[in-house]
Amino acid sequence: STSRFCNLVFSHAAAMDVAAAPSAAVGLRPGCAVHVRGLVNRPELNGCRGRLVTWSDERDRWQVLLEGAVQAQLLKKENLAPLAEEQGGGGVVAVAPAAGAPSADPEAADWSPTIRLATTADAGNDALVAALVSIINESYRAAMEGLVDDPARFVRTDVEDIEERLGGIGYGAMKRCLVLALKGDEVVGCSSVTTGWRQSDLGQFGMLAVSRSWQRRGIAMKLIRFAEANCAAMGMREMQCEEMTCTDGSHSTSNWMMKFYQERLGYKVVQTYQCPQGHPTRGATTCRDLDFLIYRKPLGGDGGGAAEEKRPSWFR
Repeated sequence: STSRFCNLVFSHAAAMDVAAAPSAAVGLRPGCAVHVRGLVNRPELNGCRGRLVTWSDERDRWQVLLEGAVQAQLLKKENLAPLAEEQGGGGVVAVAPAAGAPSADPEAADWSPTIRLATTADAGNDALVAALVSIINESYRAAMEGLVDDPARFVRTDVEDIEERLGGIGYGAMKRCLVLALKGDEVVGCSSVTTGWRQSDLGQFGMLAVSRSWQRRGIAMKLIRFAEANCAAMGMREMQCEEMTCTDGSHSTSNWMMKFYQERLGYKVVQTYQCPQGHPTRGATTCRDLDFLIYRKPLGGDGGGAAEEKRPSWFR
């Protein structure tokens, strides 16, 4: 929903001649827009949206055409929920992609976005600000499922915060702004980037979010690489990011994210803070024991110092 994670679902399955679903799959039917959840072996698909194509009695699974995919996936009915259910019945769901939405066939259109730093003019763009607030909060709420008591109460950002970041924030040597991923006039992702973060040669990225209908296209990686290059160009010798996560192996999304940061991006955990069950965090409360991880990696030279960092002031 980023633009209600973009509130977009592809309509390919709706145009297909499909078989009726079995009565066991109550609430699911061919052409139904669904949300993937609870996958353990393929957690990267959790949160993806798509449409049901047909039921396979032989495999006891639904064929699901996910947004941006060419081939259907076979998924158990327990791992699928109608979009109306996931949105509490209050959301409006479009059944056709809007102009500029990515094609199911990557070769059919150029869906690679433009990555750039935000400008002061962006801070006055009310539509852009609203879209960013929606993208970021929906992204974080999805990531917080299973970590906090009520993900819907988790608020990562608001209009005032985004306007300030778009305009650029400066406190002495520390400078912070947003990196935007844009497809035409539509924002499809973002990341915060900071130079001089707590020490003169330390860069930092955070608030990373990608519209759900634009995920699995390498946009998060492009945003991070852009942030790293920007920090390196500004003389930063080391890069940092943070994550509140479950480290005991029981939370699939946490497992995937830790692997992404460490194996794909090359970051290493340099500090860990305990965040016990019942800890208030951004409007919600942790429902299990968590860890707040500080990741760092060198950007060049000897990597700079790794001074002890105090718990962030907003970590409360």
